[in-house]
Amino acid sequence: MSKTLYSKNDLSSKLKLSITTIDNKMKDGELDFYKIGKSVRFDDDMITEFLRKQTGKMYKQKLFSHKHRDTDVSSLANSFNMVLDNQKGNGDTNEET
Repeated sequence: MSKTLYSKNDLSSKLKLSITTIDNKMKDGELDFYKIGKSVRFDDDMITEFLRKQTGKMYKQKLFSHKHRDTDVSSLANSFNMVLDNQKGNGDTNEET
């Protein structure tokens, strides 16, 4: 039962992430790892789990933006138009006097 183990450099190349980002993810507990002496290694299951968690974040953020995309802002637009109308009305009154 042989598992492929990856170093930080391997993982950095594979995921296109910096070593610092990998270190931060390890420190925050978002990325599991094996500690072997002073080295750390990652297996396919750890990488897959990390990516699954990251994908969930991406979809949550996307849902959040869609939720607010359909917000009715007509009352804001009406308020803005009222302010503009008042400014025009005050400007016309000042010009006539």
